[in-house]
Amino acid sequence: MISDKISKIMRKCRRAVLFDGVVKAKVDFAGAMLKNAGGTEVPADYVEFLEKSNGMIEAPYEFYGTEVHKRNAAMYNFPNIVDANMDLLKDGKNPFVLRRIIIGQSYFDLIIFDEVDAKYKIVNRLNFSVVKEFKSFEMLLDFVIASL
Repeated sequence: MISDKISKIMRKCRRAVLFDGVVKAKVDFAGAMLKNAGGTEVPADYVEFLEKSNGMIEAPYEFYGTEVHKRNAAMYNFPNIVDANMDLLKDGKNPFVLRRIIIGQSYFDLIIFDEVDAKYKIVNRLNFSVVKEFKSFEMLLDFVIASL
């Protein structure tokens, strides 16, 4: 279960930042905005994650939620899933983001969900080549846990 994976991350990494979960209606709204812009709706297993945690930071991994989180102590605004995608979606011509959404980042890579093959992927931020792919969000979290 995703909640078990989140608990493992929080036990293993005391510095992890976990934001409060969100109601499904907010996720549905964000998903509709992304879909209307040419991306894809938020996948069900990521919705489950967002209901437990509306975003999470455990360096080097960041997973976006539905709200911008102001982190004054770090002098940083943690983006939401819509903002993270809209710059790439706005012109409608970037083939990388069509039917995909960026759900986070790691180092210089992006973490995406690809609706075309229903997989989560870590991709190079510059050329979008696939670094690693996962059949589910749980498998992606297992990879995160193993790498911490």
